Amino acid sequence: MRVERFAIRRGSGGAGRYRGGDGLVRELLFLDEGSPRPVLAVPHLLAGESSAYYHGYVLAEMAVRQTRAFFLGRDGYLVDNPRIGPELRSAYWAPGNSLPFGELVERLTRRPVSPFDLARHLNLGVEEARDEARASIERLRSVPPLTSDVRLGARIRVVHGRESVAEFEDGNFEAFAAVFADWIDSLGARARG
Repeated sequence: MRVERFAIRRGSGGAGRYRGGDGLVRELLFLDEGSPRPVLAVPHLLAGESSAYYHGYVLAEMAVRQTRAFFLGRDGYLVDNPRIGPELRSAYWAPGNSLPFGELVERLTRRPVSPFDLARHLNLGVEEARDEARASIERLRSVPPLTSDVRLGARIRVVHGRESVAEFEDGNFEAFAAVFADWIDSLGARARG
């Protein structure tokens, strides 16, 4: 379904002493191929989570695992990988709603959306999952540290309830991260009593 027109119907409230309010015009087009908007959102690579409507959850999880596998297979790591951001921007975010979800994933990973990587992840035994996690952490030792300033072109404000925890706007990202880390540590200290 696509909304073709949504407007106020001027003068539709009638004449007279107690004129009613104007009505609305809603023109909807029901499409044979469904909605032009994708049901699924871009995956979060590090957390392994995705934002998706309930009925698309499994497809979104498949895309998350497939995208992670693509970057890990090619680069060996995700954290502080300078190639990931620009590639996600061009393959997933820039096209926005102009492409179906499956095409977005295939553009980046060069494979149609598949359950393979999700099934592999879900079928790992405890020891296998632990060994993979340890190997991933070990690989990070060989990743060169970021030496340039972090420029996100964004304002970030971390809020907990009514408490402003930390803020960043193209300044010193390390200081921002340190303030946030100290706040996290203080929560742990408070919890321990």
